Amino acid sequence: MKYAVFSDIHANAVALRRVVAEAKLLGAEAMLCLGDVVGYGPQPDEAVRILLDENVMTIAGNHDDAVSGRMTADGFAGLAADSIARHRKLLDAQDLEFLRSLPYVHRFSTSVVAAHGDVTEPEKFYYVENEKDAGENFRATKADLIFVGHTHVPALFITGQSGRVYKTGPQDFVIEPGKRYIVNPGSVGYPREEGGVCRSSFVMYDSDAKTVTFHYLPFLMESLLERGAPADEPETETAAQQKTVQPPQKKNIQPLPQRESPRWPIFAAVALAAAFLLALAFINSPWGGSYARRHRYGSGSAPWNTARSSPRRARAWLRLPPTCSSPQKNPSTSQSATGWCLSTSR
Repeated sequence: MKYAVFSDIHANAVALRRVVAEAKLLGAEAMLCLGDVVGYGPQPDEAVRILLDENVMTIAGNHDDAVSGRMTADGFAGLAADSIARHRKLLDAQDLEFLRSLPYVHRFSTSVVAAHGDVTEPEKFYYVENEKDAGENFRATKADLIFVGHTHVPALFITGQSGRVYKTGPQDFVIEPGKRYIVNPGSVGYPREEGGVCRSSFVMYDSDAKTVTFHYLPFLMESLLERGAPADEPETETAAQQKTVQPPQKKNIQPLPQRESPRWPIFAAVALAAAFLLALAFINSPWGGSYARRHRYGSGSAPWNTARSSPRRARAWLRLPPTCSSPQKNPSTSQSATGWCLSTSR
């Protein structure tokens, strides 16, 4: 089945219509919105109406909860806070109830899950911005494919059997056994500018072909800043351009290139262990004992292998008379016999 997955509409009904039309041309059989239907933009009521008319599966975002009253708007400031109050006035009771009823998580299957922010605590709307955030999400679920939004920036995170997480630029890919993915489709109605270009974005997920593809559409700032022309006025050239959707081009999807873990730490450890073993073998060999006697004797510490290689030198190092093998105490006195010896046995 082919799914269109998009996020962060932010009351931009014009951009939403374009994405829905493009998704249909690409063969979408179902659509999923990852939340933030409202907030910021000029047409929250129109955005809600399009989702309901198109039967789009929708999960809750933080702006949806703030507008509907399911969470407080204390953490919002500036334009975000202003839009919360404005959108509450523009939406009727039925629209607000729709936002309040949205779930925090959607599961395509046991191996595919979606949330607005992340899946560790979906109702708290944490961001997935780096490898550390992605690793926490991979550990929080057994799903192999995770869809998230919230950042307004398309992104892709990958991990495999090594457990190491990589962040790559958004790119089309084939789902491979043993690998796991976090996909952020970006934003429909309030995208972040990147390289001087601002584009609406979404992804297509084909559950049968096991593919995920990123798609982009030109974004007009007018769609976010203006309420839009009344229905009885003639359509402007800008509005006509917004509704014009070119037939999509077929994509040739390739598996992502393999990323191998660095092997130099393993080689270094093996080389270090081999060097240590060779050193031990040298020390315990006749050549090692001879080297130790030549270079360590008289240095203030016991020579290596002294007792085995030269008992005479061992005695000299311990400052003992030639006939003594070890310091002894005189049994008839309490004096320590360090300068003479009672025993002549070796």
